Amino acid sequence: MPTKSELIDGIVSLNPSARPEWLDDFEPVALGRYLDHLRHALVPRGPRAFWLRNAESTAVVTRRRTG
Repeated sequence: MPTKSELIDGIVSLNPSARPEWLDDFEPVALGRYLDHLRHALVPRGPRAFWLRNAESTAVVTRRRTG
């Protein structure tokens, strides 16, 4: 498994707008999932382009207005 620093470097190389200071707050497992997602997004659309969502991630996310 890559180190946290290697994961952050990989993410920033694919998503330059991601700030390393912000990414450092996340656990290595979450960073690895995000990096995997970014890598899969590079594959052109078509039959070979797919990404399997892991069971820990919800398929639908909602939010409520507070206040």
